Amino acid sequence: MLGIPAGVLLLLGVLTLYLFLSGTAVDRPAFVGLVLTIAGTVLFLPFIGIYAFVGPVSGRHYLKGDSNAVAIITESTSTMNASALLFGGAGALGLVTGAIAIAIAIWRSQNLPKWSGILLAIAVLLSADPFFTYQPIIWLTGGILLLISGVWLSTSIRKASVRLST
Repeated sequence: MLGIPAGVLLLLGVLTLYLFLSGTAVDRPAFVGLVLTIAGTVLFLPFIGIYAFVGPVSGRHYLKGDSNAVAIITESTSTMNASALLFGGAGALGLVTGAIAIAIAIWRSQNLPKWSGILLAIAVLLSADPFFTYQPIIWLTGGILLLISGVWLSTSIRKASVRLST
């Protein structure tokens, strides 16, 4: 369930980051990162929905004795499912390449800490699971790193905005 609000916060954070970097020397990579992150998140949200909404229902059916109930999630998110591979692969690719573009923009920026961008890219890489490992500990680690990076960036943007306005 945390994946859905995390996706919304990621979109809002990337939009805020782009607005902060727009009109600077890193406008282009920031814009590319924004567009790719939006596309990747939108394509990836159905998978988050499957785990958030179908998972609990499937689990209840499994506990009631329906041994095929768990197969619904497995089959719908498997790389053997062509549409899941297409949407999941495109979503993960969009998220990861968008995060890399944003990391490049942050690295080249004069107003943001360079390593926060690298942390953001690593966090999105782990959260997007582009290698389809399906390990919740990797998703959780990515989420924690994304939270740290987001707080670091938002604090830096706030401080830089105050400096620039005075």
